[in-house]
Amino acid sequence: MPRTCTRTGWTAVVSVCLSWSAFGATANAQLLPEPSLSPSVYLDEAQSSERSHLERVQQFLADKQWDEAVETLRRLMENSGAKLMRMQTSAQDPGGYTRYVPLLHIGHMRLAELGKMAPEALALYRSRVDPLAQRWYDEALAARDAALLDRIVEQMFVNSVGDDALYRLGEFALERGEYTRAREYWERISPRLRSPAQPQPLLRTPPERPLWLALRGVDLASRWAELEPLFTQPSGSATWLAYPDTDLNLADVRARLVLVSIMEGSVSRAQIELDVLRRLHPEAEGQIAGGQGKYVDLLAELIAQSKLWLPPAQELGWHTFAGSESRNTTAANRIDIGGTPIWQQPLPRLAAGQERIGGGRQRMAEDFDGLLSYHPIVVGDTVLWNDPAHIRAFDLHTGEEKSPVPDRPEEKQGSIYELASDEIRQPYVGVPRFTMTVHGDTLLARMGSPITAVKNDTTFPRPPGTIVGMDVNRHRLLFTIPPPSDGDRQWAFDGSPLSDGANLFVAMRHSQLGSARSEVHVACYDMQTAGRDEKSPDVGRRWRTWICGADTISQGILDEITHNLLAISEGTIYCNTNLGVVTALSARDGTIKWITRYPRAPFRSPDPDRDDLHFFRDLNPCLVHKGIVIVAPSDCDRIFALDAATGQFLWESGVTGVVHLLGVGADNLLVSGDYLYWLDVHTGQLVGQFPPPGQNVRGYTRANPPGYGRGVLAGDVVYWPTREYIHVFRQETVRNETGWMPVKVGQIELTQRGAGGGNLLIADGILLIATADRLFAFNEFGRIRPRPEAAQAALPPAGNAEPAP
Repeated sequence: MPRTCTRTGWTAVVSVCLSWSAFGATANAQLLPEPSLSPSVYLDEAQSSERSHLERVQQFLADKQWDEAVETLRRLMENSGAKLMRMQTSAQDPGGYTRYVPLLHIGHMRLAELGKMAPEALALYRSRVDPLAQRWYDEALAARDAALLDRIVEQMFVNSVGDDALYRLGEFALERGEYTRAREYWERISPRLRSPAQPQPLLRTPPERPLWLALRGVDLASRWAELEPLFTQPSGSATWLAYPDTDLNLADVRARLVLVSIMEGSVSRAQIELDVLRRLHPEAEGQIAGGQGKYVDLLAELIAQSKLWLPPAQELGWHTFAGSESRNTTAANRIDIGGTPIWQQPLPRLAAGQERIGGGRQRMAEDFDGLLSYHPIVVGDTVLWNDPAHIRAFDLHTGEEKSPVPDRPEEKQGSIYELASDEIRQPYVGVPRFTMTVHGDTLLARMGSPITAVKNDTTFPRPPGTIVGMDVNRHRLLFTIPPPSDGDRQWAFDGSPLSDGANLFVAMRHSQLGSARSEVHVACYDMQTAGRDEKSPDVGRRWRTWICGADTISQGILDEITHNLLAISEGTIYCNTNLGVVTALSARDGTIKWITRYPRAPFRSPDPDRDDLHFFRDLNPCLVHKGIVIVAPSDCDRIFALDAATGQFLWESGVTGVVHLLGVGADNLLVSGDYLYWLDVHTGQLVGQFPPPGQNVRGYTRANPPGYGRGVLAGDVVYWPTREYIHVFRQETVRNETGWMPVKVGQIELTQRGAGGGNLLIADGILLIATADRLFAFNEFGRIRPRPEAAQAALPPAGNAEPAP
């Protein structure tokens, strides 16, 4: 790509095959097949040869051929460890959800089972791996090297120091404030630290789920005689990986599980876990949370103190879609706006007249002729938004456009690409969405064409979208990363990236000419080297992991536009593919931790009680909350939650018309579309809805008024936009004799202020509304307030003040 120079400051323009103004173009009428969706999903599953090796291991064990069994299993784990295998499901699990884990994980589970079925084989395995495991363990403790401890756990889980490594890893994670990861390490120390492997009528969840969820709502005092054996005598074989025969004191581990719940602010969870600790280990003593004594006394006191703690400080700004990498952020403070907008800026209006799913019909929470595609971010005192061609920056408090910062003569000039003026003259599937991410001083965005898959008889007429990195302080382009070129296989970046500072993570779409199937990959690039070599686009790529392949709704007949966003929490990447699966990967090396398949819904089902409104969920990353992953795929008519550590199913909800997962507040998940819903985040139970429905079943009439745009959580409330108002509710609902009721605390009229509904954002006392064609800014005063430094400069010099009249 040629390089040129410009003085347009915050304008980054990338060669594309499509301009934003083209989406409203009128196409010639064409007769096209009805969109459809196949339920098939393709994974990198273990083949018959790998399965036969596992069967051979079992036969070797039955014949007491310990050496052959151990060596066959070790070779299989080394050579085919990344292949996926389906896990058996519990009779209590709902239909349609299937979990897959790597064969390496299965191998560790088989080795863990040897303790009961073939202790001689387990002893033989340990004799071969223990010397290396012990050496690594000693080196890791001496250097406080968590990565080396992770290698012990990942490569030889059931070695003799595996449980010690898990214990230390949990301590390191707690020190970093990674509470979910600490809990995952500690729970794996013993199968007894989750609910039992066999279904139990007294427990509230399927087997092997978090223990506190299984006990939530159970009267421990009256049922303890029946419950105690469930947590002291393991039953059945596990379907998740836990250390089989730890000699660690489980009272120490259970006490630390209570501690991590307190530290993350999960008081109700901590109280249930403490109750179990009190009944199982009432006299256990040790050092915890800076104190020495009985665990139950120290932790009870800490719970009482925690109720007086100030809430954790919220990160200033709004640095990515939904505010954070976990896609679950609450703005620090609520705002009561006053007067008219303090400033406004135009946005290019987008239309979707030729879009095959929603063109010409009522879309969810927006209009087909006025898409709400803009999702600004805020960094310091700067608000930024982008379209396919430009990144624009304005002062958050005044609306003034940021001035360019000229490059110094000795610096390499930035790369600027011109936007093509081609117009779309044929139908397509999907609509453009514009998001960005800032980490540190670097802004990341996908610029250029939003098309991620072309119909199967063409190729991309121009290069697909490019990843752009910009310096937010000096307003200059740092690098561009084009997608790889691979013959008749076509690659495209599928949405804007995320970053942990050292690495850039992004979803990718891969398609092949003549095929209706698309593949989803997740890639990682080194932030220091990626995009610096135009001749080698893959320079700087650390890893790329194939997730799945599946037919899309276009069936290869139409071009597709997608914007698939990742979520990251505590070193794990979560990807909602919208192609039938959700996955968790290690951010370090891209290793798949688990994949969960969900039931794909047909397009325009003949069932009158089902709708296709879920296909409007086109900006729907996973939402991660305290060990729970919440997903609302576009190809599924349900919202569901999975256990972050294992991928196991937790709950599902059939509320209809949902396109936005707004966040979690007061233990409620707030979701919206036509309606605003409150769901209990732990069970999925519907505990609030606005406006009230005519009937609470599928197929009910649309809301009046319907939602219009994406809302935002702030303080203890949620702001939910319609076309004319922003409705303000508490995040917590109340229960009366008729059921759960939302609590409305305010309403902001927009029409009289010359504004309308749209995508909301609150930062530094400013409410931003991105409508279809304007960006509005409000504050509580209804006027631009002078900055403190400006007010100070306006004062007369000291000693020259005139006396008051």
